[in-house]
Amino acid sequence: MKHALRYVWRNKISTCINVCGLTVALSSAFLMLQYLDFELSYDTFLPDHKQVYRVATRTSERSVVGTYYGFGDWVTETFPEVEASTRCYRWPANTGLVIEVDGNIFHEKSYLYADKNFFNVFPSLLIAGNAKTALAEPNTVVISERLAMKVFGTTDIIGKSIVNPERKNSFEKITGIIRNIPANSHLEADIIRPSDWIPEDEYTWKATVWTYIRVASDNNIMDLTAKLNNSINSKLSEPATLSLQSLSSIHLTSNLEEEAKAPGSLLYIYVVGGALALVLLVAWINYVNLETARFIKRLKEVGIRRIIGSRKRDLLARFLMEVLIVTTTASLLATIIVIAIFPWFGYVTGLSLSTFSFSVTSLWITTGTVIVVATIIAGVYPMISLVRINPISSLKGHVTTRKSFAPGFVRRPAGFLLTFQFVTSLTLMALVVMASLQLDFMRSANTNFDTSGILTVYNSANYTWREDSLRQESNEAFRNQLLQIPSVTQLTISSAIPGEPIGFTYTDLAKRSRSDADRQVHYKVMYIDYDFFPLFGLKIVAGRNYSPEYSDDWCIVVTESTVRELGFSSAEEAVNQKIWFNEPDDWHQWNIIGVVKDYRHQSIKTAPNPGIFRLHRNKGQMVYYSMKLTDANAIPAIERLWKETWPGKPFDYFFMDQHYDQQYKSEIHFSRIFFLFSGVAVFIACLGVMGMSLFEANARIKEIGIRKVLGAEVKNIIMLLTKGSVRVLILSLVVAIPLVYLIAGKWLATYPEHIELSPWFVAVPFVALLVLVIATSTSQILKTALRNPVESLKHE
Repeated sequence: MKHALRYVWRNKISTCINVCGLTVALSSAFLMLQYLDFELSYDTFLPDHKQVYRVATRTSERSVVGTYYGFGDWVTETFPEVEASTRCYRWPANTGLVIEVDGNIFHEKSYLYADKNFFNVFPSLLIAGNAKTALAEPNTVVISERLAMKVFGTTDIIGKSIVNPERKNSFEKITGIIRNIPANSHLEADIIRPSDWIPEDEYTWKATVWTYIRVASDNNIMDLTAKLNNSINSKLSEPATLSLQSLSSIHLTSNLEEEAKAPGSLLYIYVVGGALALVLLVAWINYVNLETARFIKRLKEVGIRRIIGSRKRDLLARFLMEVLIVTTTASLLATIIVIAIFPWFGYVTGLSLSTFSFSVTSLWITTGTVIVVATIIAGVYPMISLVRINPISSLKGHVTTRKSFAPGFVRRPAGFLLTFQFVTSLTLMALVVMASLQLDFMRSANTNFDTSGILTVYNSANYTWREDSLRQESNEAFRNQLLQIPSVTQLTISSAIPGEPIGFTYTDLAKRSRSDADRQVHYKVMYIDYDFFPLFGLKIVAGRNYSPEYSDDWCIVVTESTVRELGFSSAEEAVNQKIWFNEPDDWHQWNIIGVVKDYRHQSIKTAPNPGIFRLHRNKGQMVYYSMKLTDANAIPAIERLWKETWPGKPFDYFFMDQHYDQQYKSEIHFSRIFFLFSGVAVFIACLGVMGMSLFEANARIKEIGIRKVLGAEVKNIIMLLTKGSVRVLILSLVVAIPLVYLIAGKWLATYPEHIELSPWFVAVPFVALLVLVIATSTSQILKTALRNPVESLKHE
């Protein structure tokens, strides 16, 4: 230990290079292990999660989360292995619920409507109350511990009541408390209300809801799925295939329509995990390279120690102790750095983690593996080579062994390992370039609408019943006062905005004729006013917009996709045609007065649904107030008007262009993660080049002196000593090109629209890395090249 510490302290530069490389690699590894643990532990917070499955349905038209309303009762009656089933939904999807306690209004977006069997399927979710009766009666509610503390300041609230302003200020009795659902769960609910929606008989096997089943722990899910599919089609008018999704698999493997929460990507997990392994491997390789190069200088030391009696195992133990000191120091420094910068981690990954968790098992496994394996790999290979050297020959300066080791035993492996480092760096940098270009492509894709200069205010409680008598008056007063602000040039009120899910979905409830067969077509219905289309720049390709000059009773405006789904040959043909539409709650004939050009209501990752626009007429769907601003300094004036009109409501606003970009947050986080990885890989590679260049320059001091005496210029010496690294980098480029094309091709294929593969993906990183390598290498060689050749020739 003492000898190892002395040696490490004496060789400060090489020690610092090794410690820095390992510390940076381990820091990024610790951060990414938190990310991977978070993603891989989705929906595992319930102890009985392995017994619960979500039922998904695939038809010839679409694949959707959930299944038919009638499935829940049928499956428990038909299959004894299904212990319980439950149906739940969130409707409308983008508005949230409002509750009132002691005169204070609380708006919560995390909610569910569920049938009485919900806690028979999720019994471990309920921590207070009776699972069989908690949702069995109307005017009851179950809330989370989090909401209970927020509203009441205690969780001892069973039997208390809250006011439901949406239902004529009716009282709802609290019958249960659920545990706080963590962020890594696809289920989001702080409020669960009993479902009071039952479809009419003809829609029992047409309408879809989220459906979960609980099975006995010893059941074969594949056999159960097969039996379900063999029996279900006798109930359906159109063939369908059911699949059972385990809770823990939903987040990473499910990407169906109408997901409760935006899913993750298993491909991201593989890519991040692979990049993490590569970065750690690059750090190890860097260490092996530097230690191998440094051990050449210890040939005489090894020879002397062998001659005075040191055994091979004594030397090996001493060398291993040196490596152990470096790796342990790097691990401790990495832990300190990660704790210090962890608040920044949420920005990189987008995860709602605030504190570093030491309970992640993979963290300790990785740390132990790095220390043990790095010690063995980085220490044993060069050390075994050294202890096999003939001690007499080593004192004469010859690198020979009893088994005739070739003189290049160091440089050949070092060149291979350096090539691997450069290949890794180039690949990660290329993925950053690709992800950035794909993100720019999606952001700049033609959406057929305009969000520039639009400020949107979210009205969190505009569905409340108490406002029915005042809603129209308040909205009109707010609108008129806003338009008096010089910076506000246009204003519209709507139930949804681009970038937000459209909360109202109607399945097969729009037809040319009542007798038309159902095709499981989902129509998205949005409620708007007269100014919606002009404000967002949506183009009417046929017919007209809603106008106060007309009554527009039983009139609708539709999108081009709706025109095609309804069987019209053109938008012009559809105008002034009557269609059957089941809204509100009854079939009626509606007249198509206009057709809007299809637009990307959500990102290019989401296939557009046929759309129908209804005139809301102040009926309760005024959720988003969007206004065109010429000056952002008008926001304080808008806030004052808001508080005068609705004193109890929060002023929640955002700019539309920034809000729309939030749909690409997974790509943004992907780019940031790979920017981190590529930065770490390049940093470690440059440290390796620095160390190797320093060793090369020191090992060839006499040669450099002789070359200078013979007339060599400094630039010639620099070119001589850097050309090796450049050759290795060019070889790395050849290896990296097919690797980048393979990974990039698979990742881009996950998007319906994407950029084309381009040589620039690799060319730009190659040039950047080439400049860094030359600059790093030159910085280390220059000092030796400028040295007085007389001093160089007297070296040792």
